[in-house]
Amino acid sequence: MDYAEALVAVKAPVESLVREVAQLWKSLGLPAEVAKERIEEILKLFQGTVDPILEGERAVVAKAQGELTVARDDAVSMATEVGEDLRVSETLPLLDQIEELQKERVRLEPFRERRAEELQELTLKIERECQWLGVDVALYSVPEGQTGAAGVRAAKQRLGRLEALQEGRVTEAGKARARINSMIEELGGPLEFRVAHEGEMTGSDDGVVVLERNSANERFVREVAEFEDASRREVLASGRFEAHLRRLEEQYVKEVRGPKERRQQSKQEPRRSRSRQRSRQRSGSRVQERRSERRDNGQRSDENSRASETGSCVGGSADEPPPGSGNRSRSPLQWRLSRREARPRGPRGRYNHDRLPPEDGGPPP
Repeated sequence: MDYAEALVAVKAPVESLVREVAQLWKSLGLPAEVAKERIEEILKLFQGTVDPILEGERAVVAKAQGELTVARDDAVSMATEVGEDLRVSETLPLLDQIEELQKERVRLEPFRERRAEELQELTLKIERECQWLGVDVALYSVPEGQTGAAGVRAAKQRLGRLEALQEGRVTEAGKARARINSMIEELGGPLEFRVAHEGEMTGSDDGVVVLERNSANERFVREVAEFEDASRREVLASGRFEAHLRRLEEQYVKEVRGPKERRQQSKQEPRRSRSRQRSRQRSGSRVQERRSERRDNGQRSDENSRASETGSCVGGSADEPPPGSGNRSRSPLQWRLSRREARPRGPRGRYNHDRLPPEDGGPPP
């Protein structure tokens, strides 16, 4: 809009007013001093008329600025949500900016719908990938508060993590297969797996592994044939293949380690037998030593008993105390008990009164 015409239109009445006042003062011959006073009065009246006009115009501008702030905030929020740049310059007049921002919202609205659709597609893809890989969906789902472009970026980041997980599984599957092939060479051929028949014993013999009949083992046997020549990336990275390959490697490790452990046990068995034999020999030696010690102690006890009895017979009668006993008196019953204790015992520990000690010439008087 050309504001020059508006200025001319506003200035024309003011200039006409000024010219007419000047003509009146000239025709009146108004002195300069009085004219000056009249000018001051006219200015006051003019100012009183102009100020309300200016306040009204400033209010219009302030209102436009408020509307512009709201419009720009909404447009910026939508542009950020959909991931697009805002195309409205801030150098434009206020009303022009408001108009352009309204147009920008109209332009960005389809982007919002497309971002919502894209986020929904990515979310479904994440769920399918998690289900295929056998991982928890909650670990890779997009938070509920993230929508639009932010939600799309978050979904793409999580899909990148799932792709990295797939890559790692494919690499690990190759390593596991290499380990299994090495064990196959060590065993002389691949193992054959089947489930046991009714009443059949489980175990392994000559490369055939018989497993207990249950749903898990039946599935494992089917997957051996299913995954034997698997090479597709989607299959190698799946959760089913990972679990199957782990079980298959465990079975091969068990078959390879079994003979080794038996050979090691067979080597250790003679050592254990020799160790037990030496232990029994040492135990028998200790028993013989204890028996010998008891015999020696028994012989010494018998010799001491006989020596004591012989000394009592030589020194006096049974009713008299032995020499060197001092003035102490002892009853005949006590002497008889002493003599009886010195007599030899029979097989059951009883005193043998019929058998004479070798030192005595006969029964005591």
